[in-house]
Amino acid sequence: GSDANPAGEITWANRPGLLAPPGGQGGRISLSATDPGNLVWLQESGAVWCSKDRGVTWARGMRDGAALTADAMSEFSTSRNALGADRVAADTFYLYAKTGGGTVYRSADGGATWSTLVAGIGSAESYKLLAEPGAAGKFWYVDHNWNVASRFKRWNGASMATVSGVAGVVEFAFGAAGPGRANPAVYARKSDGTYWLSLDATAGETSTWTALDAPPVHCQPTTMEADRRKFGWLYVGTGGRG
Repeated sequence: GSDANPAGEITWANRPGLLAPPGGQGGRISLSATDPGNLVWLQESGAVWCSKDRGVTWARGMRDGAALTADAMSEFSTSRNALGADRVAADTFYLYAKTGGGTVYRSADGGATWSTLVAGIGSAESYKLLAEPGAAGKFWYVDHNWNVASRFKRWNGASMATVSGVAGVVEFAFGAAGPGRANPAVYARKSDGTYWLSLDATAGETSTWTALDAPPVHCQPTTMEADRRKFGWLYVGTGGRG
């Protein structure tokens, strides 16, 4: 357009009146690593939808000719993070559901169709799936039952493998690479409330971990993220007081 923005862009002035499928609310949304207009929405109800035009129109994600549905979740829940976009591969997404003893589905066409990638990886009350930054075809997974650690695994592109060198993990996050390194750092919280760091866990199949000198975090820590640009910064969210 005349303002150096793309012709036909969506603005506050011309945006559609409804940018969601009927009845859609809550849940998780992921964006394609290569196309910000390609969204996948896992709704609070567990219904899977995809959009190729930044959310103007939506279609159900399909598996074997039927609409795909994953686990339902609470609107404000942080304990079920089931959806992630591959951080390198175009229009590729991963979705976890507790069916089949814990199944990860993959879509390589922007969320339109899905197929089973791996089944039987484990099933617990709370879980988190994250695609590994800077790596195509790789993701990590952790689950636990009310802060009792169960599994901490990674998909290496061919199979699920237990993350080595650490036990009792209930939460994890990827952060900026450590000094002199190119691979992302990994932070982990154990069920005992301690925090751990690995500089080499994303560099190969084995990993070493170091305990962080961090004070206890009270008020029921429920989620955490690490800074992807500044090494050593970790953010922890809690259950609050209300």
